[in-house]
Amino acid sequence: FKDALLFFLLKNDIFYLMNKNFFKIFAVLIWLLVIFSLSSIPGKAYPQAAFDYGVFAHLAEYFVLGFLVVRTLGKYTFKKLVFTIIFCLLFAIFDEIYQSFVPFRDVSVLDWLFDTMGALLGMIGFWFKKKV
Repeated sequence: FKDALLFFLLKNDIFYLMNKNFFKIFAVLIWLLVIFSLSSIPGKAYPQAAFDYGVFAHLAEYFVLGFLVVRTLGKYTFKKLVFTIIFCLLFAIFDEIYQSFVPFRDVSVLDWLFDTMGALLGMIGFWFKKKV
């Protein structure tokens, strides 16, 4: 009886129930909130720099998103890659539309293209990480 009780308690331990996918999904959700938060900053609140870091910001944000989403889905399959691309594209469209409601921000097809390119680079980065 004591062994059965111990097994039950260990098997139903919260850490046992929270598998790795939970933390991977949580990381994606947190990163979506980070992107959403950065998109909520009014355009004039960004610090002025000697160069336009907007392209780098879009590439970096969506590089991480593409990497996290494809990592969450697990083994590379064609369907999972297509899902990742569609998910990132749709979130990028949502992000650009949302920015149109933020003061001094606007919708930019070019930004959306950089978002897409960043997500694709993130997926490729994950592939290279798995190969090494």
